[in-house]
This record gives sequence, structure tokens and C-alpha cells, in this order.
Amino acid sequence: MKSMRGNLKKVATGAGHYEELLARCKNLKPIRTAVVYPCEATALAGAFQAAEQRLIEPCLVGPASAIAATAAEAGITLGEIEIVDVPDSTSAAEKGVALVREGKAEILIDNAISSKAAGIKGIHSPVAGDADILLAPDLEAGNILAKQLIFLANADSAGMVLGARVPVILTSRADSVRSRIASCAVAMLVAHAAHVRS
Repeated sequence: MKSMRGNLKKVATGAGHYEELLARCKNLKPIRTAVVYPCEATALAGAFQAAEQRLIEPCLVGPASAIAATAAEAGITLGEIEIVDVPDSTSAAEKGVALVREGKAEILIDNAISSKAAGIKGIHSPVAGDADILLAPDLEAGNILAKQLIFLANADSAGMVLGARVPVILTSRADSVRSRIASCAVAMLVAHAAHVRS
């Protein structure tokens, strides 16, 4: 990747936590990241600054002509950054998901839970910002996601293992009584639904 130093404006920072966060990432390997539809100056600049700080190895997914025009408008030289040319934002989102499934990139959660974020990115879908289910790639990632929702967003929770012959309630030692009751309620619904089907 060619250096982009000098092409990008410095980002103003706050109380020092931002710098501390970046310092903690300094010796880690950059993660391969699909940057879906970076056809707006802030999106493209953010990806390039993150790449320059060795946080990510970006793969830009979107209409190559629009990405190039955005880069020219923002004064960014594309250099050797990989671009996956697709015709529109919907195709870009589909390709981004495919790259994640192939293990070639990672994807963020914002489009699933924020219609504002999806709108800014030009993602038009009936479930954007209104997802009923969030899927995690493994138990550890799912646990991290659940704990963040519970402890940072004060979300209600219920724990249950799917795929067993009978409902298996799975709670954490840190779960509240409310969460444990909700887990029992979900298990009850699953048991009754299974009984109706049999």
C-alpha cells in the first residue's frame, strides 16, 4: 500500500482516551476489513486513516468510479488499495457480507441496529436498523455482544441453547432475576411451539 501521509486531515481528539486506545493497538496485526460503499468523503477518509495507522487492511467494496470520484474530491490517492467493483450500495452490502462469510473481511453491527447509520451509508433494506436477530460467528463473540447490550445498553436478556431435543436454559452467573425469569419464559414458548409441531 502506498503511503497516504499528507493527504489526510488530522482528526481532533478529546480527553486522551482515543490516543490510549490507538496506543493499545500499535503492536497488533491490522485486520482485513470490507469497507462497504465508501462513496462519501468521511467514509473513505476514515478507512484510509485507519489503514495508515495500521488498524485495518481495507478492501473497498462499491462502484469503482464513485469511489475514485470521492477519492479525487477528498484529495486521497487510492494507490494499491483493493477495490471490489459492484454497481450500487445494495450489491456492495451483499458483497461485503459474502466477503465476511468467506473469511476475507469483518463487518460492523451498526447497519443492523441503526437506520440512521444505514441511511448514511445508502443501505436500503426493510431490516436495516430494525433487525430482530443478531447472529454472532461463535459463542465467544455472541457472549461479548450480549454482555455489551445488557451492561452498556440496559437491554433485557434471556439465555437458551437452540437445537437440543428439549429447551436448555443457559444463564450467566451475573444474570439478574429478571433475566432468569425471561429465560424460563423463552424456554416455555419454545417447548410449547415444539409440542404444537409434534
